[in-house]
Amino acid sequence: MTTETVPAPHESPIPNTSAAVQDFDNPQKPAAFLLEPALPLSDSILWKIQRSYYERLGVDAWRKGLIPHYVTSNAWVAHQYALLVLGFLRDIANALPAVTQVQIIELGAGSGRFSFHFLKKFMAMHAQSSVSHVKVRLIMTDLADRNIEFWRKHPSLASFVASGLLDFARFDVENPAPLHLINTNEILGPASGSPVIVFANYVFDTVKCDLFSEENGNLYEERVVLKGPEPNPNFDEEKLINKLTIEFERRMVVEPPYGGSAMDMILAGYRQELSNTMFSVPTGATSCLTWLTGLGDGQLFAVVADRGHCTLEAMIDEPGPALAVHDGCFSLLVNFHALGRWVELNGGVALHPANRSIDLTLSCFALGLPAPQLRETRLAFSQTALLRGPETFHRLKTTLDKSFENLDIDYVLAMMRLCEWDASPFMSALPHIVAKLPSASPATQRELQWTIHNVWNNYYTLGEPNDLAFNMAGLLYEMGCYPEAATYLQHSLDVYGPDPGTIFNLARCAFRLRRFTEALDLTNHALSLDPNLSAARVMRTRLLGELNIHGESVYG
Repeated sequence: MTTETVPAPHESPIPNTSAAVQDFDNPQKPAAFLLEPALPLSDSILWKIQRSYYERLGVDAWRKGLIPHYVTSNAWVAHQYALLVLGFLRDIANALPAVTQVQIIELGAGSGRFSFHFLKKFMAMHAQSSVSHVKVRLIMTDLADRNIEFWRKHPSLASFVASGLLDFARFDVENPAPLHLINTNEILGPASGSPVIVFANYVFDTVKCDLFSEENGNLYEERVVLKGPEPNPNFDEEKLINKLTIEFERRMVVEPPYGGSAMDMILAGYRQELSNTMFSVPTGATSCLTWLTGLGDGQLFAVVADRGHCTLEAMIDEPGPALAVHDGCFSLLVNFHALGRWVELNGGVALHPANRSIDLTLSCFALGLPAPQLRETRLAFSQTALLRGPETFHRLKTTLDKSFENLDIDYVLAMMRLCEWDASPFMSALPHIVAKLPSASPATQRELQWTIHNVWNNYYTLGEPNDLAFNMAGLLYEMGCYPEAATYLQHSLDVYGPDPGTIFNLARCAFRLRRFTEALDLTNHALSLDPNLSAARVMRTRLLGELNIHGESVYG
């Protein structure tokens, strides 16, 4: 890469290219030590800090809500992805009838929640579709070994693994290499013999990229200068990113930065089309997609959801790709427009949503099939990403969360169906359901029981603070469904372990069912865990009285 250092103009419409990455709630001492000189962003040690964060925290990054993920990890979005995959499979079946198997590779699967939702939605639809003869396997991948171990032990994924529909592999998006599948011990490398479908949800905004800017017909590279509060920081330190100062040094580009590749053609176009704009170049994403295309013998279909720009107008109108810090990691807006042009320059098809904000974009990229052979894929895209993409559900749910208190239970249950029985809106609605439960008709209560079953069936627990099963048990108890309430209390114990309150509520269910000996045993167990549980002491006295009155005949 050949560049020439050029002083920045005194007044520039380009967004400010100096960014102090600081946690203002916990101010650090000034970042006075130079950690690295001006380098292309893709060569910065920032990415080392990024990788360390994800490998260190594992699933806790999602369990504790430290990084955003829900907007692409819910049942609604999984349904949209299932429709997109079915559309592509129909096109594959028409164009390549000899294909009998397709691999789906999810990059950066994180907690595994999206994978679970997708498998639940897709497998039921696939079995009834015209392409049911095409075998489909999902391969969840991640950089962090801790995440993979979490998936392997998760009970909600076990049945998919047993049926051969799911496998796991470690995969480094920035350094792609053959996948060693953990369950089958297979090795998937280049030319593995079947088309590849790729899911990348909130992935490409956290992998290597470069920064450029255009001003007055000139192209500049924005190189990173990194400073810290000490000369030799520990790059594994928690939240190190919050202590650093990031500055950018502008250098005029005088030769094609990427050796005359397709990306250089895109940059040449931007030089003519953009006006005083800073933008990213997704080098890590294109490198990964190139490798995965080879894995699929040239046929690849990528579904990518992330924050970013997909039109030139958005790139000009919105600020430059500011670095956003989430706990101890960071992200940058994805240049979907450049990704699309790169795909098209390589003979593929790019599908973008129109007139959407940068908050979340869902685009699809297909390589290996000409545009006329992607009719079903285009149709599925028009019915999903264009009309009902992830940001649509996110806005709907945000509105619903504020409106549940004004809705009758029947309307709330209708919304649960619309939301594909996703657990998050159910938890938001739950206090309002409880308040209105006494006036609910028997028919409404029966539908509520059915809704509880479906929401739980679509739930993938991470061990979050909100105990869904316990709350469901409370609803069922209030409706007099004591055996069902006991079942959900047991689900709670399975997830969270022994808890005196949960065990005592199991005792209450047993008491209502007149199983007094069982209720006494459970009450004693609860008191052994918490001797100060006054309600349990009262229950114990009452149970001893019941047993004294009824004797053994109650249990005979």
